[in-house]
Amino acid sequence: MERRATPAVNETLANRQALVERVRANWRDATGEQPDLSRYPDISVDVSLKDQMVYVKSAGKVIYEMVASTGINDTTPHGTFRTNGQGGDHFYTPRDHMGGDYWTRITGVYLFHSVPTNEEAGDYIVSEAVKLGEPASHGCVRLTVADAKWVHEQLPKGTPVTIE
Repeated sequence: MERRATPAVNETLANRQALVERVRANWRDATGEQPDLSRYPDISVDVSLKDQMVYVKSAGKVIYEMVASTGINDTTPHGTFRTNGQGGDHFYTPRDHMGGDYWTRITGVYLFHSVPTNEEAGDYIVSEAVKLGEPASHGCVRLTVADAKWVHEQLPKGTPVTIE
């Protein structure tokens, strides 16, 4: 009986690990080539808590993926929500001693935003930035600086966001 090659799942896992390592080293940069969402119909977003990835879809097909960090101890809400168009360039939460740039509201206090900042916009906390790809937030979905800016500028109001 002939042995088969290593299953594709192992190759996929190795590719994901390589992607996470690249993103951790380049946390200011985009995960990949960012599409112009105005050219795509039926936009939706899936956040995978298991994989710590965000998948932007058009008509159900993935058109862009981003490495993320969601909430420690499963603090990111599960379910399907719609973005309401609220967002901003920077926020800071004194209680947590950190903030973020380029935020987009998912639901309630839960946001997409950049890797954490100190009080000033653009003053990134490197020790937190290198945690992309693993749960690390208080419940928000952290992204690279460039990916957070892209989401903030491109994601249409009312976009469905499913978090599982």
